[in-house]
Amino acid sequence: MSLPKFFGLDIGNNSIKIVMIKDQGKSPKMVKYGSIQTPDGAYGNADEASKKKIAEAIKELVDQMKLDTRNVVTAVSERDVFSTKIKFSFQDEKTLDESAYWAISKIMPVPIDTVNYGYLPISVIQDNEKKDMEALVISVEKKISAHYAEIVEMAGLLPLALETEGVALVRSVALSLANDKLQNTLIVDIGSNSTSICIVKGQNLLYSTSIPTGSDVITRSISQSFNLDMVQAEEYKKTYGLNEQVFEGKIANVIKPVMDTILIDINRALQFFRQDQPESSMAAVKLLGETSAMPGLISYMTKYLGITTEVGDPLFGIHVDKNMTENKQTFAVAIGLALKTDL
Repeated sequence: MSLPKFFGLDIGNNSIKIVMIKDQGKSPKMVKYGSIQTPDGAYGNADEASKKKIAEAIKELVDQMKLDTRNVVTAVSERDVFSTKIKFSFQDEKTLDESAYWAISKIMPVPIDTVNYGYLPISVIQDNEKKDMEALVISVEKKISAHYAEIVEMAGLLPLALETEGVALVRSVALSLANDKLQNTLIVDIGSNSTSICIVKGQNLLYSTSIPTGSDVITRSISQSFNLDMVQAEEYKKTYGLNEQVFEGKIANVIKPVMDTILIDINRALQFFRQDQPESSMAAVKLLGETSAMPGLISYMTKYLGITTEVGDPLFGIHVDKNMTENKQTFAVAIGLALKTDL
C-alpha cells in the first residue's frame, strides 16, 4: 500500500529532527529538513508533562518548516526494541503469516499479544512440499508504541507508521549499498545516549541491537576531567576529539575509555555475526550519527575493529540543495523514515 504525502520524524534525546522527501523509490529529492532542541529532561519519560513538552516542540518545528501535511512516520528508539533471528516452516504464501505467528510466539520473552511485531525475510529454502524461512523478528511492546503515537497525536499529527531506528538507518544508506547484494556491512550510529548497531547483507537487515552508551558520556567525561561546563565540553569533543596532537593528547585520553566501551560491544556484535555466518566476512563499517564527524574517530575505529570504517552518506542518490548537506549524518534516522515507500 503506497503512502500519502508525509514526513519522517526522529525524536531524540537532544534534538527532534524532521525530513521531507518526495518521489521516494523513483528519483528522491529532499525538499525540507529541520531540527529543534528536545526539551530538557522530557525524553524517555512517560508522564503527561514530558509528553506534552515534546509534542509542543514538534508542533513548533512543524510550524517553522511550514509543512503542508500532517502525516508522519516516526521511529522508536532501538533500545526499546527486541529483535532476534528465527527459522520456521510454511506451506505457501497463504499460511506464511500464521506460521510466523506461532514460531514468533514461542521465542518472544513476553506474551505476543502485548507487542507489535514484524519479520524481515532473510532467506527461503524449498524443502519438498514445504518451505523454510529464516527471518529477523523485530518487536516493540504495545505500551511503548502507544507512547510514541500519543506524542505525535498531541502535536496535531497523524501517525502513518512506527518503525525502529535500525530499519530507518539501513534504509538511509541502502542506495549506497546497492552495488553488491552479497556484501556484509556494519552500520553504527553513535547517538547522544545510545549506540545503534546494525548488520546488513546487501540492503537486507540481518541483525540489530543497541547499547546504552552514547556521545553524551564522552561530553560528561571531558566536562568532569577539565572542569568545563557541558557546552564547552561538547565543543572540545567536536573540535579536538581523538586528535592526539593537541593538548598533549589529554582530551583523546579522556575519550578513549568511553569509545573502547562502545567498541567492545560492537565487537561482540561482530563475534555473534561470525559465529552465525562463519563463511562470511565484514566488508566495511558505515558510521552515522552526531559523533561521526569527531576528529580521529574513523582511524581509531578502523584500527580497533580491523575493518575499514568510513562515514556513511544518508543522502547518497538523493537530490538535495547544497545548503541541505550540513550535519547530514545526524539526520540519518529521519532521512530513512522519509524514504519509506509503503506500509
